[in-house]
Amino acid sequence: MDTCRSSTLEGQEFPRLADGKSESNVSVMRSTDLLALITSYQTGVLEEMVALSAVLKRRRFLLDLRKDFDEVAAVVEPWYRQYRTSRLDYLASCLPGHATGNLLIWAAASGSVDVVRWFVEGCHASFERFESSLDEAVAYGQVEVVQYLAQHIPLDKNSRNIERWNVAAQYGHLNMVEWLDAHNVGGCTRDVGQCAAWMGHLDIVQWVHVNRPERCSASECMVFAALNGHVEVVRWLDERSPTDESAARDAMETAARHGYVDVVRLLHTNHARLITIGAMQEAKNNGHLHVVKFLQSPSNLS
Repeated sequence: MDTCRSSTLEGQEFPRLADGKSESNVSVMRSTDLLALITSYQTGVLEEMVALSAVLKRRRFLLDLRKDFDEVAAVVEPWYRQYRTSRLDYLASCLPGHATGNLLIWAAASGSVDVVRWFVEGCHASFERFESSLDEAVAYGQVEVVQYLAQHIPLDKNSRNIERWNVAAQYGHLNMVEWLDAHNVGGCTRDVGQCAAWMGHLDIVQWVHVNRPERCSASECMVFAALNGHVEVVRWLDERSPTDESAARDAMETAARHGYVDVVRLLHTNHARLITIGAMQEAKNNGHLHVVKFLQSPSNLS
C-alpha cells in the first residue's frame, strides 16, 4: 500500500493512513456534531435513559402514577440527581407524549420545581397536564410546586379547587390546607374535616374546627373517624361535644359495624347511659364477636 505505513499495537500490525491524512480523518470520526446528526436518524435512547424511558412509557394514564410512585421514583430520581435538567430536551425528544406527561407528574409530586419550570417555560405540556400536575403536587404536599404553578394556572373560580382541599386533607398535608386557605383558593367545605377525620389526621380536624368552625360538624367528623377506627380523633371530637348522645351513638354503631372495639370502649366509657343495642346488632351482623363480647359483659350492659 503506497499511501500507508505499518503501525504496531500490542504486537499486531495494521495499516495507517499516511501522515497528514490520519488526523483529519480521526477528527471527523470524533465530531460530536456528526454523531448527533447520525443518531438523530436512529431510534432508541442513550444507555442511561433506557430504564427511565421504559418506566415512564409503561404508565399511560397520568394519575395512575400515584399508586406506583415509589417504583417510578426509584428509577427517575438517580438520573435526575446526576443530570438535573441538562438532558431533558433530549429525553423529551425520545419519549411519546404520555411518557413526557408522566415525567411532569413525577416532578410535581416529588417537588422538583426546576423540572416543572422547564416544562412551563418551554411549553412542553398541555394545559390539562399542568392541571393534573397541580393536583398531584397538592396530593403530595408540595407547596413550592403549587406556588409556582399557581403563577401560570388561574386558580380563581377553578372547579377543581374544592377537590384539592379535600385531597390535601385526606393525605394529611396541613401546610397545603393552610396555603389554600391563605390564598383564597376555592373554599373549605364540610368535606374537608370529614376527609381528615376519616384518614385520622387530627391536626387538620383541629385546624378546621378552630379556623372554619362553620364548616366543621364535630358529630359528623366523629362518625367518619369511627369509620376507620381513629380513636384519638374520636376522643378529641367527643370532648368538644360531650353531651351529644346522638353523635356518640352513631359513632359507636359505626365503630361496632367495622369491629373497632377501642372506639366502642371509649364512647361507652364517656357515655355510660348510652343504649348499646344498636351497636351490638351491628357487631353481630358483621361478625365482630370481640365487640359483642365487650358489650355483653355484665359491667357494660345498659
